[in-house]
Amino acid sequence: MWLFCHTVDVLTENNDELQRLPGAPVKYVAIDKAMAPYITPYKASALMDTSLQYVRVLSLRVGAMVAVPTGCLAAHGVPCGSRGVVLSFSRVGACVFPRVRFSLLRGGSKTLVVLPATAHNVALDGWSKAATRTQVTLVPAWAATIHAAQGWTLPEVAVDLSKAFAAGQALTGLSRTPTLEGLHLVGFDDSKIVVDSAALAFHEGLAPYW
Repeated sequence: MWLFCHTVDVLTENNDELQRLPGAPVKYVAIDKAMAPYITPYKASALMDTSLQYVRVLSLRVGAMVAVPTGCLAAHGVPCGSRGVVLSFSRVGACVFPRVRFSLLRGGSKTLVVLPATAHNVALDGWSKAATRTQVTLVPAWAATIHAAQGWTLPEVAVDLSKAFAAGQALTGLSRTPTLEGLHLVGFDDSKIVVDSAALAFHEGLAPYW
């Protein structure tokens, strides 16, 4: 899996790979709803785009590489960050949904038909819903941003840090794999590595053990 610093590189890689697969794409368009009186439907969709991992439009084909961006399938034994391949599309009621074989880090695999789920943003009162999005809980996974992959554990990644721009980005990208054998650094520019000043001050203030 590729990890990039910028979304545009991720979109390009995922789209290129999807276009190489045969067959027509199956598209899933998210259903967004404004729940708070101060949010319009347009603003609800914009809010979901920036704050949730569920994408507005998901295009899949048989053979597509996908990942689970949240813990929504954890109850089924598929944790956040799990990657899989679309085997087919299964009819559920009047719609078809992707049947995915996920590779599990502990070994083996699990096959599930992935259905839509609903996520929400919290309103200004701190407890009610501001807006909701219902979508199939998958994202394309030939590539991802380092930011989106936070918390994922991946057996093998190719990390491009040549366009790093944020503090902690290099650390996050390089720590997605449990082994050095699974890590491939394909782009690096040491002038782009950003260190958070507060973290640096904390480190320098630590008392040595000796």
